Amino acid sequence: MNTPCRYLLVLIVPITIPINLASGRQWTDRTGRFTVEAKLVHFDGILVQLRKADGNTIELDLEQLSSGDRRFLWTDAPQQKLANIPSNLRAFARSMHAMRSVESERIDHRIRKLRQHLRAGTATRTDPIGLQAREQLQQLTQRFEQLQSSDPFLPRISPRDVEVGQVGELDDDLQFAIQADPETGSRRLLATTIEFRYINRLPGGNSPKLRHSWHKAAVVYLNVFELDTDIVRNLPPRQLNRILNPSDLKTLRSKVYRVVAAKQIGERKLFRLEPLVMDEITRWMDATTHRRARPT
Repeated sequence: MNTPCRYLLVLIVPITIPINLASGRQWTDRTGRFTVEAKLVHFDGILVQLRKADGNTIELDLEQLSSGDRRFLWTDAPQQKLANIPSNLRAFARSMHAMRSVESERIDHRIRKLRQHLRAGTATRTDPIGLQAREQLQQLTQRFEQLQSSDPFLPRISPRDVEVGQVGELDDDLQFAIQADPETGSRRLLATTIEFRYINRLPGGNSPKLRHSWHKAAVVYLNVFELDTDIVRNLPPRQLNRILNPSDLKTLRSKVYRVVAAKQIGERKLFRLEPLVMDEITRWMDATTHRRARPT
């Protein structure tokens, strides 16, 4: 009667071995040519310590790893493996990785469209709006190169559910207006997503004057969201229900915020923001950039 039990035990033992090995993962360097199977031991935001199956420990610079591994460390790695990494820094890095591919794709689309418009308007190189289009193309190209380089960058808050970032984007800009609730007295900042397009010829425009005249068109999207910020709450009553002036807008865009709540209201999404403490994040960005700039 004991024999079946012995066979059962023999069958169970092999099953437990892969379970232990499954706690490791495959790590790939940024070139994609080298891989290693190892467990994460320690990550401090810059250095990654791994333990291979033979028990040997290796230490790598974060920037030596693939983008997928870097995203895993900031997004999915167990908290106990992260050494003294502030929660603000992890939230920032998580949003940075989430926005890199999204913003790259969007900016690439805008760059291609702008180049088409500029090619169509080569006869009016000195037109003010044509020059504005070329300036925006240059800014977008610089931003696109930064996103593609894997350098740290400040993500943009948008209706695409990003946790941390600045308000406003280079390609799809935001138009701001202050809104006051007459019943509750609350003040909010209403932001509408707008895409500016530069066209060299109006549809159906056969007039010689219009044929080579630049025009700036704005396409307004319905992904509207509201921001409840100190900048709005501190404005005097006479400044309510108006477009935000340039100085307030500059202050608003210069800060980095963390989304603490989000609620869908019909076609709008209501975001509650709080300023993000940037001290640790700035130090990390500086250290990361400095390490990458070191001669190899």
